[in-house]
Amino acid sequence: MTRACACPSVIQSGSVPACANHMLPPGPALPGAIQLLAWLYQPDRFFERCLARYGDVFTMRLLGHAPRVLLARHEAIRAVFSADPSHVHAGAANA
Repeated sequence: MTRACACPSVIQSGSVPACANHMLPPGPALPGAIQLLAWLYQPDRFFERCLARYGDVFTMRLLGHAPRVLLARHEAIRAVFSADPSHVHAGAANA
């Protein structure tokens, strides 16, 4: 089977392989080290630029961390926290 990308974590989506990272919202293509530095030293500026370019929901990929999806609007945050648990997985760390 041909992989859709070079990412190591491939999951099956129907008959088409899809990388777990590509199922996340878009975000900066900057290397993880650059995103980490921007987030550490100029978080407001970095957040505002991402918000302007990618919209209310975007993914950050920080060096040494799993991808993080950020929500910028109260409505989106409220929707996540009030969603049916069978549709939104919080992860084992939140159990």
